[in-house]
Amino acid sequence: NRRGDLVDAATVRSEAFDLARSTREALQNIPDRIAPELAAETDEEVVRRKLADEIRTALQALTEEP
Repeated sequence: NRRGDLVDAATVRSEAFDLARSTREALQNIPDRIAPELAAETDEEVVRRKLADEIRTALQALTEEP
């Protein structure tokens, strides 16, 4: 059921900016967090899985309500 309510454009821009910044920060923190663990890993599949898990976790955290 759509009500057709309008939202303030400035609010939408601000919230979109905040989400983009949070996403950028979450993804940029991954290397610092797991580099030592990956540096010791020789199995390519393990590295791929760990990276995928970290990215998934970071993005999932962004979808959770505060």
